Amino acid sequence: TSSSPPPPLFLPPPFPSSLFCGRMGLDRNDSIKCYVGAAILILLGSALITGYFILPGFISDAVRKGLYEQRLVTSEKSVGYEMWAKSNATGSPPDFIKIWLFNLKNPTPVSLGLEKPTLEQVGPFVYRKNWEKFDLEWTDNDTVVSFFNFEQYILDEQSPHDPHTTTITTLNVPLSVVRATLGSTPPLPNWAGNLAFDLSLSASKTEMFTEYNAHELLWGSESPFLHWFSEHVKPLPTEFSLQQNDTDHADTRKRQKSPSQYYTGKGDPDQMGSLKRFRSYDKLEWWGTEDGGDAQECKGTDGRAFKMGVKMGKDNQVEVFDDDVFRHLSAFSNETIEFKGIKLNRYVLNTDDTANTCGPKKNSSCGPYWLRSPSGLINDTQPFLEMTGQPNPFFFSAPFYLQGDPSYAEAIDFVGDVREGDYNLHQTRIDVEPQSGLTMHATKRLQLNIRIDNTLLLYPDMKETFLPIAWFEESSSITDALAAQFISKVYGGQNLGQLLQTLCIVVGSIFAAIGVGLIAWGVHLRSKLSTHVLLVNDYDYGE
Repeated sequence: TSSSPPPPLFLPPPFPSSLFCGRMGLDRNDSIKCYVGAAILILLGSALITGYFILPGFISDAVRKGLYEQRLVTSEKSVGYEMWAKSNATGSPPDFIKIWLFNLKNPTPVSLGLEKPTLEQVGPFVYRKNWEKFDLEWTDNDTVVSFFNFEQYILDEQSPHDPHTTTITTLNVPLSVVRATLGSTPPLPNWAGNLAFDLSLSASKTEMFTEYNAHELLWGSESPFLHWFSEHVKPLPTEFSLQQNDTDHADTRKRQKSPSQYYTGKGDPDQMGSLKRFRSYDKLEWWGTEDGGDAQECKGTDGRAFKMGVKMGKDNQVEVFDDDVFRHLSAFSNETIEFKGIKLNRYVLNTDDTANTCGPKKNSSCGPYWLRSPSGLINDTQPFLEMTGQPNPFFFSAPFYLQGDPSYAEAIDFVGDVREGDYNLHQTRIDVEPQSGLTMHATKRLQLNIRIDNTLLLYPDMKETFLPIAWFEESSSITDALAAQFISKVYGGQNLGQLLQTLCIVVGSIFAAIGVGLIAWGVHLRSKLSTHVLLVNDYDYGE
């Protein structure tokens, strides 16, 4: 045996083992240090890896809370009040409306029943829409807000056509007011009513079709026929217009009579912006209470925003309350688009809302009355009587009867560049950012039609037709500045969260791997240390 001591069995381990386990001399505590270091690193790694899975939920909740606070308006001091309350708030996106009128090129042959109407599209006349919610009152612990909605239209300087200098020929619209009847019965179902109508036209020297100045037809003028009828037969408002245009708040109060009520979303985000009461009506009973389905329900938003977290698919519809047609309409999304760098769900109107429920039958026992005509029309005669005091026989459809029964378009000759059946030009579309529920881009398109038919004496051969009078395109888009702000705050926060997720999984995995390595090194140390002790005990140092 040698008198020299045995050589060391260990060399200093590389970093990071040396950080936790010392220089690895013959110290029994070195392996314990390895185990402690391993436990710390594995715990840290596990926490980071767990963070990878739970971080998206935290980020989603934080984003949702921020959007909710931005949208929640419970007082004039709320963060989003200004842009919610009026169109002229700093940074608000502008609203525009384009209007096309239809010029009837063959009025005499149509009145004689010799030809179907030949219509030429005239326009657009472009207007800037200003709106404001006023007389605001929050009730029910700030869960409900009521207000009047002021709407004013101003001719845009860039409008390609001037309505003041444009003349068109169309139906003498006030005649239809006199002739209209209400509910489910056809206009003037008996010979006496037809005869009275013919005598009124003859006595007042009024023609079925007439020339209009476009501005007066759109925004109002005195009707000689209504004036005569009011004096000699029955009092009726004598001024007539296709479009309402408020001049001041007093005008709005007079027209709307009572403020509408909406849910603020306080305590129930899914109700945010939804209609509770339309003016003075809890139920819109003009749509029928027994056979009206849910059309009489007050529900839906104004279309500027919906509940947060909207989803795609026909089973996830949103509701829009359209105060032009005095009812809610449903819309669904099956398409995602990108607009100004923001991903949006595109919603289109559900055609079931205007689908005929009666087949060839048109009687009171078959479905709600507004659906007792070929698919594609909404009969607004009764609602207009309730709202304006005039039984305006207005039937609304998509422009050029898009997705409507072919019989409508077949009864009309449209001339010029009208591009019938073009979804990009004639379909209503609402593009909604799904997380916030905010509408970032929308185009509402609606066509106004009036039913014409023969009379007993003066126009016995005129064919029944739903004659287009005008169509409207109302649009609004988020500004570039607001889009950039949204991307920065929402997408920026989410991108930061994704970066943190990546760091969590990478760093957590590294820590866990090092921890496992330290455990293996600690086991190795213990094994070598035991061997060293045995060798030392067996070594003969001499005496």
